[in-house]
Amino acid sequence: MGPLSGNVYVAIIGYGLTGIGFANVVPVLFSTAGAMPRPEVQIATVSTMGYAGLLVAPPLLGTVAHVASLAGIFYVAAVFTVVIALLAQVCAPRGSSGRPAIEAG
Repeated sequence: MGPLSGNVYVAIIGYGLTGIGFANVVPVLFSTAGAMPRPEVQIATVSTMGYAGLLVAPPLLGTVAHVASLAGIFYVAAVFTVVIALLAQVCAPRGSSGRPAIEAG
């Protein structure tokens, strides 16, 4: 939404909304990992994946920007955002009923 709009005010609003949305991801990941069996292993896994993302994302986005365009990295980020949203239900701990043990809301 932001940089692809061509309007600086829409871009600022888009970045703000994105920041508000992503600000909750890490705390939710760690609390979900802590609610799973063997939380020490789960939290270590979440931390390792976070560090791997910090190492992989900049070269990946740089390569996409070099090959496609600068706007292309925003499409890649949007695709990964959708993947995160789709995997949220897969990663949620399950209770005895088969439903997520941690309810949203």
